[in-house]
Amino acid sequence: MNNVQLKNNAVLDLVRSHDRITWGVQLAIGLDRLKYGLHVQWPTNQKFFDTLGELKRKAQELHTSVPVSLKGFEKDGWIMHTTGRTGGFTFHISRADVHVFISVRKNWMETPNIWVDIGSVSCWNPGYRDTVEMIEHLVEEYSGKILKNGLSEVHPCADCIGLELSDLGIQDPELWITRANKFHFYYDRREFTGISMHQSEGALGLSDDKMIDTVGSLHESGLSAGEGDISLRVYNKVLELKKDGAKQSVFASVWGKDEYNNQPVTRVEFQLRRPVLRQLKVDTLEDLFEKLDGIWAYCVGEWAMFCEIPPDRENRHQDRALVHPWWVVLQSIDWGTYQPVTRQRILPQKDKYQLADQMVGCALNLAAIERCPLDVNCIVDYLQGFVAEWCLLKAKELDEKTGQPVLLEKMKKKLNECWPHGMEHEEFHGPYIQGG
Repeated sequence: MNNVQLKNNAVLDLVRSHDRITWGVQLAIGLDRLKYGLHVQWPTNQKFFDTLGELKRKAQELHTSVPVSLKGFEKDGWIMHTTGRTGGFTFHISRADVHVFISVRKNWMETPNIWVDIGSVSCWNPGYRDTVEMIEHLVEEYSGKILKNGLSEVHPCADCIGLELSDLGIQDPELWITRANKFHFYYDRREFTGISMHQSEGALGLSDDKMIDTVGSLHESGLSAGEGDISLRVYNKVLELKKDGAKQSVFASVWGKDEYNNQPVTRVEFQLRRPVLRQLKVDTLEDLFEKLDGIWAYCVGEWAMFCEIPPDRENRHQDRALVHPWWVVLQSIDWGTYQPVTRQRILPQKDKYQLADQMVGCALNLAAIERCPLDVNCIVDYLQGFVAEWCLLKAKELDEKTGQPVLLEKMKKKLNECWPHGMEHEEFHGPYIQGG
């Protein structure tokens, strides 16, 4: 018996030692990205576009994004970007990793005139539902009326907290039953970091009766868009966060840990684009929130399954395959009972330790250029003196647009970037955690 089989048996024993899904590993479930469009009717005397136009011109004059004060969000960190988005979206405003693109088109009933892209951090903090409500509130503040919405892309995922990726043996393609026709493995040097699989052609393999209670009637169809309109990634989430300091504190809190790397975390993440969502009868945000159970059940029950031993493919007995205990746990996830966990913690969207390393590294270059002696006290004095001198210089220099000291204007921008939800917010909404 090889090492992988021994590790799998160890996981199996742990699963059987508890009820259902509690085997010493917690599951944090949620969405990791959400894209959708809004069809908004604006009043005829709407001055919203004039306000956005003035802000965009200011950003273009300064060649950088600028803070935006919007009704109902005066203390929150919205910013205006210098360019919009292809497809006729003139304006681009953002807050943290929530990007809102706004069009002035008149045929808004045919094509969305607002496009929303909610990124990973905001999907978890404050949460995708709260973020959707925030966008609706913004539209209402300017007397806009949302007549319909259209879902474009969604990434449902589950984080297995405490589960080591290398213990599962997922890099063996013979253990997978999947409709994917592309299969990729990833390594960081010699360490196995994850897999991805995509479907770019062929049938979905959906029937009209199996999912009728959850996602409705479905139709066979080929898929083709980039790497495919449905895909799966299973990867080492901790290793990924190692390269993204801005997200580390967020996910540490999501997982209920002091540090993001206290325990291993294996992420299982599906990506579904509009062609697949339409076949699943998931056209709107309301459909999504009502049918997450059905979407997940199809993903882990019909589109991809991980087995404990290779299934009997030659005799077409894949329906008798022994599903891996870990995958059984994933299949048991109940999205319908989602309840957020509230933690009294506000989280900056920047990693202060990583920024400190960058700042000191740059300052040391300046000290080296000035031939600073190899003496600790001399180096410290030089670095402190240089930063103080720069700050005092920028404090005397006035911004051409606002007339305020440049130092203060730069600080305002950084406050918006680090605390996009405002520094007054006290609650952090975490995931639905199953297991323990």
